[in-house]
Amino acid sequence: MNGRMEISPVVGRLLRRNWWILGGLILSSILVFPPKVTAGVAVGGGLSVAGFRTLLAVLRRLLILPSHRAKTKIMVYHYLRLLLLFGLLAAILSSRLVDPVALLVGLSVVVINLLWTTLFDARRIKLEV
Repeated sequence: MNGRMEISPVVGRLLRRNWWILGGLILSSILVFPPKVTAGVAVGGGLSVAGFRTLLAVLRRLLILPSHRAKTKIMVYHYLRLLLLFGLLAAILSSRLVDPVALLVGLSVVVINLLWTTLFDARRIKLEV
């Protein structure tokens, strides 16, 4: 084992679809809303996608460790990631450069993607079986 885990097709689709959803949200925001809203969607979506990719990378590294070591490291990474995210969100919101609701919509990219996958991909898989 070389320490690298292969990405499953479902995770690969999630990673690609995150960018498609974010692009669609940004494009519709550009067409309909002022730049402050578009910036909020873009920043929130970027943070959301980056957080998902970071989580994937951390899990890849930790799943090859013995369970007693992995548990502690997962907790430490999780809390550090949350601290960093809260700090970034506080700085972004206090700068007033983005719309808070648009930032929340952008942060929801991965959630939208997971719901999409659950509703449509699961139904497609059920039909294939």
